[in-house]
Amino acid sequence: MIISRGAVATYPFTSAVRGGDISQYKNPPARLVGVSYIQGPDGHPQGAYYFPGRTRVRGRTKVSYALLPNNGCLDTRYSLTMIFWVFPESPGPLIHFNPKGWGVHLWITRLNQLYFRLMPRRRTGRRVKPLIGRGLKPRTWNYVAATSHHRTGLATLWCNGYPIAQRNVGRFPSGLATNYPIIIGRRPGSRRVFRGRLACLQLFNVALTRPQILALQKKCFRPSMY
Repeated sequence: MIISRGAVATYPFTSAVRGGDISQYKNPPARLVGVSYIQGPDGHPQGAYYFPGRTRVRGRTKVSYALLPNNGCLDTRYSLTMIFWVFPESPGPLIHFNPKGWGVHLWITRLNQLYFRLMPRRRTGRRVKPLIGRGLKPRTWNYVAATSHHRTGLATLWCNGYPIAQRNVGRFPSGLATNYPIIIGRRPGSRRVFRGRLACLQLFNVALTRPQILALQKKCFRPSMY
């Protein structure tokens, strides 16, 4: 099984790597605002980033987030897999392409519920229904993935290795709206912000299978990550 096939980025979000990408492409590092290190899914005290959501600093409200520049490598135009560890303390935006608009996005809409919506690169008037899956556990670590297969049109939401929502959403002739930077934890213009922990974000331009997703659980659980 060649797990690296289709890998375009891996952001461990650990103390040694900071916001850097350890994949072969060495994408630009994430811009981190208002986040701090916290215990990760492997138990390391600096194995994840904590997003406090809204905080008051000198009388002003600030929102925590991470911004991932997209120089083209993160543009998984057709098939797609997003994998990460999340410890949710509130609903809010998780992975959102296009900080100023609506690209492909994966949010927590309730503490136990994931919301995955595929957006076409070119507007056609066609409204794509989101995938909504329940099974996320609040205030504990969850291993989450979202996949989309261009040829078959099948989209799937995964939580802790199990599919929690799946539907054929059809094909997108122009591709997906992934040709934008990625913002994590917030979306400007929305009042909803994410509070919780996030670790080991992995992006692929193929739709991985369940065995492949499971094989990547400990991708960032290495001494070199600290």
